[in-house]
Parts: sequence; structure tokens; C-alpha cells
Amino acid sequence: MRLCRHYEILHFRHILKQRDLFLIKQVSFGMIFYIKRVLLAIFPYLEGGDYFVERTK
Repeated sequence: MRLCRHYEILHFRHILKQRDLFLIKQVSFGMIFYIKRVLLAIFPYLEGGDYFVERTK
């Protein structure tokens, strides 16, 4: 009985860990996407314009 309970807790923690990893991935993808958009918005003013667009294609 006790062993079973212990296993349940471990399993639950494992699920939580996986969900955290998933959330972290989602957030980091969102951040990368956002940063890319900001860079694409800013870069044409800094650079000649076409240079950065050609690089990202």
C-alpha cells in the first residue's frame, strides 16, 4: 500500500515536471518569435533594409 502511494507521488511529480518543460518550451518559442518580429521591425532602419531580409529567408 505504502509503496503504491509512493509510486503515485513520483508519477505525479514526473507529470508536473513534463508540464513545466512544455510550458518553458512554449514560452521560449514565444520569446524567440517575438524577438524575431522586433528585430525585423527595427533592422530595416539600422541596416540598408534588404540585407537582413535576405539573411533570414
